[in-house]
Amino acid sequence: MPYLYRAYGNRGMAFKRTNKPKDAIADFTEAIKIDSTDGRSFLTVR
Repeated sequence: MPYLYRAYGNRGMAFKRTNKPKDAIADFTEAIKIDSTDGRSFLTVR
């Protein structure tokens, strides 16, 4: 599933918006593990 990393990234953004940073970081980390070439997962952690 080549786009699974985006699902983690999208859920990570939802966690970030609802002030759940630990959950957000966990999802962004998973997205990066799946596709480390997508910069969005790195940029949204801030």
